[in-house]
Amino acid sequence: MKENIKPLLYTQDLILVKHIKKGNCIIAGKDFHKDDIILESPVILFPVNKHSKKIDNMVRYCYYWDEEKKYYAITTSISVYINHSSNPNTGIHRDTENLFEILFASVDIKKGEELTIDYLKLDFNEKLGFKEIESIFYNI
Repeated sequence: MKENIKPLLYTQDLILVKHIKKGNCIIAGKDFHKDDIILESPVILFPVNKHSKKIDNMVRYCYYWDEEKKYYAITTSISVYINHSSNPNTGIHRDTENLFEILFASVDIKKGEELTIDYLKLDFNEKLGFKEIESIFYNI
């Protein structure tokens, strides 16, 4: 491990680390090939604009589950710590029937490489800036 990261949690294929500059992030614990499934995890759904104050802080970790934007989804896995990149190496497939998100490699990923995802594409390819995202999540 490099000196600027501190391992927090290991799984068979992924490592959650605390990076001095980036904060928490996920590192590949093995090589992944394009289209490999990295992680499957259940999601919790809650209605848009119907959430309680207790989960306001969680909303920043959510994304729209459905194209009608009636529900937010939050993962129950460590994938919540995947950082944003406009040139990501992962993507999400929604299994709407079983309420699972499937994280897959969108390119080949080498062991030790940080996993990234494009936050702006999670919400059905909307191109929003962070101010617009905050206003959607917090009704500002």
